[in-house]
Amino acid sequence: RREDGSYFTGIAYPETVTFPDQETTSYTAGAIILAADALLNYSPAAGLFREEVLPAVMDLAEPGCPLGLAGECA
Repeated sequence: RREDGSYFTGIAYPETVTFPDQETTSYTAGAIILAADALLNYSPAAGLFREEVLPAVMDLAEPGCPLGLAGECA
């Protein structure tokens, strides 16, 4: 992990050489967020990676459908 808190894309052990050299990416940051959520159960989606029951599907309105009428507009 870098001093600024970001994570390296890859580290080769036992040499602890970063690969690509000193690279940090948004993909790596996203993986850290997903892993923390799965381990610490921060959000309703945390069970996606733990084979748990998922929360109920939300009934979202179609584009252009007034709020409160989800499921009634076609």
